[in-house]
Amino acid sequence: MTTFADRTNRFPGLLLTALAWMGCHAQVLPDAPAFAPVHDTASHTVAIRAGATGRPVSFDALLAELAAADIVLLGERHDNPKHHRLQARLVTALAERGRRPAVAFEMIPSDRQGDVDASRAEFPQSVSAIAAAVAWERSGWPPFALYAPVFTAAVAHDLPLAAADLPQSIRPELRKRGLAALDDGFRARTGLDRPLSAADQAALEEELAVAHCGHLPAQAIPRMVDFQRARDAWLAEKTLAAAGESGAVLIAGSGHARMDWGVPAYLRRMAPGKRVVSLAFVEAEPGAEVPADLPYDFVWRTEPAEREDPCAQFRARR
Repeated sequence: MTTFADRTNRFPGLLLTALAWMGCHAQVLPDAPAFAPVHDTASHTVAIRAGATGRPVSFDALLAELAAADIVLLGERHDNPKHHRLQARLVTALAERGRRPAVAFEMIPSDRQGDVDASRAEFPQSVSAIAAAVAWERSGWPPFALYAPVFTAAVAHDLPLAAADLPQSIRPELRKRGLAALDDGFRARTGLDRPLSAADQAALEEELAVAHCGHLPAQAIPRMVDFQRARDAWLAEKTLAAAGESGAVLIAGSGHARMDWGVPAYLRRMAPGKRVVSLAFVEAEPGAEVPADLPYDFVWRTEPAEREDPCAQFRARR
């Protein structure tokens, strides 16, 4: 029988939205689906696949696609160290190909951009100084040590860093009033002034309900859809602004990297001429295979991280 915890692992990034909406902090966040065993896969060629078709993709072919993009999304499961090491590897590889993308982070609210810039100006080679400047240890994100490889790769190549998430100051009103709490111009630019299609609204409400492990009051779900949409649109706008002419890489949960209703959907509206490529790192047990119908341009299979039951904190709140 499928449990709520099993089902939660199918829905990338949405537990984070649930916890952020409630004002909680999460250290264990389900951001990638789990898959049933099919057969062993070992090489990079098999570990990396096209998201829609499941066809194998070599590392070099993947890198060529990423290097040709204006904006790259690297969707992670937040608590998996390998995902961050692979993100760092790709950031390094892009820089070594002559690209100089800004590296934008979901983990840093955009109103901390000044703190990031001041830290880099004073301590240009120190990633720990960045963590201190943005008060990472009080942010509720997994330990900075997990993300340090990505920051180190960016700093080593002197790439711009962008704080991309919603400011904390906006969130209380957003929880109370929904999208009406946001600036009219922002809503018009991003398309938040228009409702989702009935099908997308229903699908996202269902995913949020499952991500909340069955403990969310039904009347709260539509407002949480607003919160998810607001975060995706904000991440899109800040990443686009950071990209300039040199491009950008967004480091975010794989839920935000979805091509259907995640950040790419807002980028398509705001910058239809930009080439956007989405890669998600997905977890699978040894011997497992990745389905061929995931909403990303590419997926990269990794081993699961060890973690506690992500639904436990919801049960504890009852």
